[in-house]
Amino acid sequence: MKLSSQGYAHGKLMITGEYLVMQSALSLSVPLNKGQSMSVSPSSNGMLEWQASDVNGVWFNGVFSLPALLPIIATDESAGERLHEILLAIRKLSPQFLADSQGLVINTHLEFNRKWGLGSSSSLIALLAEFAGVDALQLHQLVSNGSGYDVVCAMSEKPLLFQRTGDKVSAEKIDFYPPFSDNLLFVYLEAKQNSATEVNTFLKKNPEDYTGAVDEISEITRKILTAGSIEDFNQLLSAHENIMSDVLNRKAVKDILFSDFQGAVKSLGAWGGDFVLASTTNGKDYASRYFSQKGFSTVFSYDEIVLREHSRPLKELPLL
Repeated sequence: MKLSSQGYAHGKLMITGEYLVMQSALSLSVPLNKGQSMSVSPSSNGMLEWQASDVNGVWFNGVFSLPALLPIIATDESAGERLHEILLAIRKLSPQFLADSQGLVINTHLEFNRKWGLGSSSSLIALLAEFAGVDALQLHQLVSNGSGYDVVCAMSEKPLLFQRTGDKVSAEKIDFYPPFSDNLLFVYLEAKQNSATEVNTFLKKNPEDYTGAVDEISEITRKILTAGSIEDFNQLLSAHENIMSDVLNRKAVKDILFSDFQGAVKSLGAWGGDFVLASTTNGKDYASRYFSQKGFSTVFSYDEIVLREHSRPLKELPLL
C-alpha cells in the first residue's frame, strides 16, 4: 500500500437483472464516463482526515483516529458511520492497514450528484480496495448485501455481463453499443432510492417464488445483446418490466408516471427512484420534450453518459 496515490473508478447503470441478480440471474450493466476520483497524501498530524465532494461542492468532512480508525469528527453522521464500517472491514482483510501511519489525508470527488444513485458507494469501495491492496469483492461482501456487480463495473472500461451464483462470480466484458442508441435516454426520477434497504427487503422473499423469473430475465439479457431493431429492444424492455412487476408485486414505472409515453420505459436498479431507461422510435427530441414537460430535467442520452473508450489507466479488478 502506497501512502500517496491517486485513483479513479466509474459510475454504473444496471440495464437488466435488478433484484434477481442476487439470485443468479444474468445481468447487463454499463460503466459511465462519470465516476469518482480519490487522492491520498501523507500528513504528520497522526489522524486520517477525509474530505468528500461532488458536483455541488464539499458535502462531507471527517477525522478518524489512527491507528484505531475511530471517528472523531463527522459533518454527516451517517456518512461517517459508513466510512468507519468500510475502514474496519479493510482492517479485517488487511490487519496492517494504516497501522503504522503517521497521518493521512484523503480527498474524494464525485463527477455526478451523489443523490443520483450512479455508484458513489461502489466506486468508493473499489478505490479503497485498490489503495489498501485488498480484494474489492471481498470488501464489498463485508459491508453490503448486494451482488457486487457495481463494484466490478466501477473498474471496468466496457459493459459487463455479470452473474453471481452463491460465492461464485462471473463477469464478462462485452461490447454493447446499440445502433439505435440515439433513441435511448436515461432519466432521473428526482428521488434517491436506498439500495441497501431495497436489497434487504427483497432478500426476505422466498426464492422459490421466482425461480422461473430468474431464467426469464437471464434470457432477456441475452436477447437484448443481439436486438437488431429498437422495436425488438423495446419489447424486451417491456417484458422485463412485466416480469419484475409480478416478482415485486408493484406497478411498473411506466404505468405509474409515463403511461402516455410512446415507447418503453424501464426501471434501472432499485424500483421507485434513481434512473429509468426510456426508448422510443419517435427520436430523442420527442423523448426530451416529453420528460421535460413532465418535470424531469435530468436527462442523459446513452452516448452522452455511457463510457465508450478507455481514457484512464485502470487496473484490472480481481474476481473471486
